[in-house]
Amino acid sequence: MKKKIFIDPGSFYTKVCVLHQDEGEAAYKLFGRSFFPTAATPAPENADRVICHEFGEKRYLVGGDCPNERWDFCDESLAGAQRNKLIGSLVLRKVLFDYSDSGDEVELSVVVEGPAKRQVFEELCASMTGKLEVVAYRGPQKIRKIVELGVRVGPASDGVTGYVAKIKSKFDSAMFIDIGFASTKMYVVSAQHGVEKFAITEIGARFYSDAIMRALKEENIEDVEPYWLMKQVELGRKSIEVASKQLDVSLILENARWDTNKDFRRIATDFVTEYYNTTSKWVGLLVITGGGALFNGELLSASLAESGYKFDDIYIDKSPLYTVLEGLVS
Repeated sequence: MKKKIFIDPGSFYTKVCVLHQDEGEAAYKLFGRSFFPTAATPAPENADRVICHEFGEKRYLVGGDCPNERWDFCDESLAGAQRNKLIGSLVLRKVLFDYSDSGDEVELSVVVEGPAKRQVFEELCASMTGKLEVVAYRGPQKIRKIVELGVRVGPASDGVTGYVAKIKSKFDSAMFIDIGFASTKMYVVSAQHGVEKFAITEIGARFYSDAIMRALKEENIEDVEPYWLMKQVELGRKSIEVASKQLDVSLILENARWDTNKDFRRIATDFVTEYYNTTSKWVGLLVITGGGALFNGELLSASLAESGYKFDDIYIDKSPLYTVLEGLVS
């Protein structure tokens, strides 16, 4: 079977969209889509009931609830580079194993933001083109699939223009703000020219879990998995149980929301003002997406209006998992 697999490996979740081509038909149809945490943990000794993937001489569970290996492209140390390569490789292995079968002809497209992440995936994908053995393990059992693979690594901006056109078929230009877990990406998208301006800054939704972590340290509670903590924030929990204690985090989250918005408003106004000063053009559509849109989308939109930045239309996507992929496959 011929398949197209699109991967968006974010800092918090990896999103996957799969298309397939039925025999005798030219068009591709949606086969399925899913997501999993972009992280891994060493496989337990007794792993007979779960699928594990190998890197080097070690086996890992990929995408678990409380993983202890996550990438961080702000960490420029040798250990950080090795960890990023580990996670990138495991993500690719999991996706290919989960969504392909022996004999499939697969076109794999990986979309990334930032030069550091792109370099990791380009290096990993360089040797994957052609006939590829995809291997996973369930206990001592080795499960093997053979696929014919073609790979492309491209910028996430490839999907941004398509996504904006999907939510508004006729637009002149748009400011697209993607509030991710570890960073925020900003684009100015033109219907005629595509992405005209791009910036990425290390401010993201993790600010919320970081604020709770600081409060926990004041209570002498430090052994908390940050990924698990961010999941509690994402689920809207106002109270969490840690170390047999119930902690009310509602005030912490509300304060974090307002503090974070000061940074979001600053970087957004600086970005769009610089675009206007350079081009003498204004953008008519504001799109706010990413995991942080749920927490700060409406507040950011309102604060921009209060600062005098007016848009003809505003769209806030509070369920943004497949934003970039939707733009690619639409």
